[in-house]
Amino acid sequence: MEEAVMILWSLWEARNNLCWNNKQSVPAATLYCTKKEMEEWRSANSGAEMTVAATKMIAKWERPLLDTIKCNTDASYDINTGLAGIGMVLCDHLGQFIAGKTLFLGLVASPLLAEIIGVREALSWLKERFSRTRLVVETDNLLVKQALEENLVSYSYFDSLVFDCKTLIKELPFLSLLAIKK
Repeated sequence: MEEAVMILWSLWEARNNLCWNNKQSVPAATLYCTKKEMEEWRSANSGAEMTVAATKMIAKWERPLLDTIKCNTDASYDINTGLAGIGMVLCDHLGQFIAGKTLFLGLVASPLLAEIIGVREALSWLKERFSRTRLVVETDNLLVKQALEENLVSYSYFDSLVFDCKTLIKELPFLSLLAIKK
């Protein structure tokens, strides 16, 4: 019952933000935030000690360590058309360009989906080319990084993409994921 009330509240809040503030919310992000709020509410009301996950964000781009390849990913999204694209750049420990890749995604439901698709595509590309190399993947989307660190399960399209990414991460034993400020 608690979950149903929390979901209805979030939907009502998202509807009001659209109607009164002309702010459109991303359904996957609304669902993710609702899950997090529900977890926090349950933890706060259980009498147990509450822990808050801290995610370190890097303030500026830094070169990777020696013998490490860094992959920076980003997505672009046109809110008027719903068209999206992704890009990724690989650099070595000297900061030298190794390779880059862009993909046009076509119509995508939200910027958040474009970002997680970008990370998934980067992980697939790295698995094909550098599966035995120390790797760092950087995203500028904190929600994506946090979703990849959580153990939440639902049946949204966003969560299926998160699952794909987690599967690829397990297959890349020398990979770390970072979030960087825009």
